[in-house]
Amino acid sequence: MARLWDAENGRELHSLKGSGPTISAVVFSPDSRWAAFGSGPQSAAVWNTESGRKAFELTTGHGGPIFALRFSPDGRWIASGSQHDNTARIWAASTGKALATLDGHHGKVDSVAFSPDGTRLVTGSHDRTAKVWEIGTGPAGDLAGHELLTLRGHSGIVQGVAFSPDGQSIATASGDQAVTFWLAPKE
Repeated sequence: MARLWDAENGRELHSLKGSGPTISAVVFSPDSRWAAFGSGPQSAAVWNTESGRKAFELTTGHGGPIFALRFSPDGRWIASGSQHDNTARIWAASTGKALATLDGHHGKVDSVAFSPDGTRLVTGSHDRTAKVWEIGTGPAGDLAGHELLTLRGHSGIVQGVAFSPDGQSIATASGDQAVTFWLAPKE
């Protein structure tokens, strides 16, 4: 069970019952109205932080635990990474509809992060790489992700990824005890 707390006074606001036996990831939307939890063996759920009610679940796709979640900066999308199918996925934050699958890693996906403008996503994996994806409209008018670049150089699992606030750099953190800074690809 997940719980939401008031950070000012430490009072519990909501107990989110039915959020799964384990919580493997948690993230707030940019406006703090929604929280997404990786929960249970195959899903994540999005909850309204004001009412404490579950809005929907992200249940199709990964087929295993979701260990990475991130809202896009504008709050329209949620990115997820799975340790089961080696993919990242993008979902509609308002409905939970699966929009795109980013397939290219050869290991579990532990971390995801959007660029500040929401046009790119970086993913970190057990395959010791990070990948940078361009997110945009595909030929059929649907959302698509196109791999721009693979960042190689770590000798351990890439467990954390982040874009700098200006979107010009990417940081990767690895089990090899290194944090590496990379120039982000130009658009």
